[in-house]
Amino acid sequence: REDLVELLADAAEDLEEKDGSEAQRRALRQCLDTLPEKSRRLLATAYAGDRTLREVAAEAGQSATAFYKTLDRLRKKLRACIEQRLAVQG
Repeated sequence: REDLVELLADAAEDLEEKDGSEAQRRALRQCLDTLPEKSRRLLATAYAGDRTLREVAAEAGQSATAFYKTLDRLRKKLRACIEQRLAVQG
């Protein structure tokens, strides 16, 4: 789980300023804990970087399009959860 948090947090930090990154990491950890195990494994595999997303999709028995849509839904769910947690922490 920690490896997944690090992968996703590093990706998020590349896109955003460093201010508040510890709060974002904490929120990300909490939000990841709310996801089903299958979703966490899918994210970990997708962000591991050792295979292309097309390869991961094929291994999961999904078309690349379906896999991208699944990842997109998971990212949106995580983003909404993180934003909600950060807003509450204010």
